[in-house]
Amino acid sequence: YERMREGIQKLTSEVWPAVKRGAGREYFERLDRDAATGYEHGLVRVYDAFFGMEPIRLERQGEHYVVVNGRHRLAVARDLGVTSLPASVTEKSGSSRAISQAE
Repeated sequence: YERMREGIQKLTSEVWPAVKRGAGREYFERLDRDAATGYEHGLVRVYDAFFGMEPIRLERQGEHYVVVNGRHRLAVARDLGVTSLPASVTEKSGSSRAISQAE
């Protein structure tokens, strides 16, 4: 729980704002390397958790969304009062698109 809490705090304060400005994984790797921060506690891990191979995934079913992956991250974000997170949404037809918020 604490690791996710720290990750979501880093996401909202550092990672997501940089991604919105165009930063990618390499940017966070460089920041972590310059700060001598290992993957376990680094920004690149947060980037990977929300924009990499295992993003929060939702399936849209009519007007509702079902969480496919990321329930714990969503629960921790709610506890912190975060109302918006990056997520990948799969439509019922099977197509996929990225959205900028999941509530």
